[in-house]
Amino acid sequence: MKNVRKIMTDLKKNKEILESYINFIVVHLKIEFERFSNISIEDQLNIKEIHSDIKLIVEEYLNKILYLIYVERSSNINMQDYFFKLIRNYKQKIEINVKKKKILQKISKLNIIYDYLQIIENLREFDLFDTELDLILAYLTMLNVKNRFEKLYILFCPFSRRCILPQRKSICNFPNYKICSEYQLRKKELKLSRLD
Repeated sequence: MKNVRKIMTDLKKNKEILESYINFIVVHLKIEFERFSNISIEDQLNIKEIHSDIKLIVEEYLNKILYLIYVERSSNINMQDYFFKLIRNYKQKIEINVKKKKILQKISKLNIIYDYLQIIENLREFDLFDTELDLILAYLTMLNVKNRFEKLYILFCPFSRRCILPQRKSICNFPNYKICSEYQLRKKELKLSRLD
């Protein structure tokens, strides 16, 4: 019974941490959005990418979110489910008309770090309220994390960080890693630890 309470407490705490990381990224993206919106058109043409400090902060927090979901995936599938539910909830909160839908489809495939200026250009077509901008930036942040997570999850063995065997792409990629003896051993250990 204590273990169940601890897992539920940890899950609640991790959900709060996840949302705080997303909000932290959104605040920094909004700073860059405002900076870009307040400079002249001539200067906008000279800007190639977002400010390097903000780029580092956003990259760090994207990785923190990814780590939180990835680590929790191995011990508790609810965190991953919560993250995907959060994406759906944010998408539903965004008021979408036909024009906004096309723009969202276009920018949802963009990287929020390296393609952020394109995102800004597309979003500037709308007269967005502060809350709408927050929702869209949070949604884009989560899509970027989702894309990174799917690349990790699909391509590589989930136990590759702790693997003692030499790693080779031909063996460590999906689905081949399932025949690896180290994978089978770690999977068995994980199942046994969940039964405790």
